[in-house]
Order: sequence, then C-alpha cells, then structure tokens
Amino acid sequence: MATTAFCCRFLQIVYSIMCEKGHDFPRKFWCFLAEETRVLYLIYNNNDSQMRIHREGVERMTVRINQMLSLRIEMLLANGFAKQDILTELKKGTFAREHQIGDRIVDFTLLIDFAADHWPECEKAVQDGYRVTFHTINGVKSLLAVKFGLQDERDYQDKGDHLDGIQLSDADVEWLQSVLAMNWRVVDQEEKGSDPKVVQIRLAAPQE
Repeated sequence: MATTAFCCRFLQIVYSIMCEKGHDFPRKFWCFLAEETRVLYLIYNNNDSQMRIHREGVERMTVRINQMLSLRIEMLLANGFAKQDILTELKKGTFAREHQIGDRIVDFTLLIDFAADHWPECEKAVQDGYRVTFHTINGVKSLLAVKFGLQDERDYQDKGDHLDGIQLSDADVEWLQSVLAMNWRVVDQEEKGSDPKVVQIRLAAPQE
C-alpha cells in the first residue's frame, strides 16, 4: 500500500516537471496510467465488487483529458465563451491561438491540436464534460482558481499533500468530484447540510 502511494506521488512530481518544461505526454498515455493505477488500488485490496463497478464504469467512462487541456477549456468558459461558439470555431479551424484571459495572453495551441486530432473527444469534453487523467496538486490549485476564483492562503490552506478549508456549493462540489483525477478525493470537513460546504481535497488512499 505504501509502495503504491509512493509511486503515485512520484508520478505526480514527474508530470508537474514535464508540464513546467512545456512537454505534454500523449493523452492516451495518461488515460492508461490513471486507469491502471486505479485498478492496482483495487487489486491490492482484493475488492472484487469495486473491481466490477470500476470495469463497468470504464466501459461507459467520460472523455479523459490532461490537466492542461482542462484548464484551457475552463479558462474559456469562465471568461464568457459559449460552448457552441468554441466548438464551431475549433471545427472550422478559425479559433485563434491566443486569447486575452484576464490580464494575460494565453496560448490555446494545445486545445486546437486536440480538436484537430481527436474531434469527437474534444466535442464531448467541451459540451458534456470530462475527467482529468492525472492531477498534480498545483494543477488542482489552478483549477480552483480558474473555475471558482479561489486562491491559496486567501480562500483555503495548502498543507503540502492536501488542501484544507475550501468553501463550495453542493453543485460545485459535485462538479469537482466529477472532474478531478482519480488520484484525488473531495472530503467533507464539516457536518453535512452546511451551506456552503467546507471540504478538503486530498490524495486518494489505496482502498478508495
């Protein structure tokens, strides 16, 4: 169990370094890695029922994308871009490679290339949603900032291996749970029924 957790943490660090250097592993590789890590958790704990549920879920799973693509999509949606407009321009090949997002210019080449190479998956991800294949803790923090405007120290506390005191509505928690990579979990920190909810985002334990 400890070995599995260590491997997952190591892979997070490697992926973070690769992203910072501008490299992006193939999407299918991260999808495979996330799925097989989850299977390893379940096999290690001899949980046949969860294995069955997991395999059934894989067959019907939503589109998987990396955290950089996720952030590009959420940046656009948070800044007033309509889903259909994004998809129309991507399909026509007229989507600009650079857009003004807040006070900076953001490069969307990654999204454009994804649409060109994997149009059905891109369309589904933008229109219906997605799950991220693998999240680093900085990737989770970036998602909180882009989607909800939450900032470290001001709105929650970064404890190194988990994030504490995040206040979100029920709907936002549900969305976050559906999008976060399987190596993370959203856990209630206060009694159920509180509004907004106060949650913690932490690495998933092997048995989860």
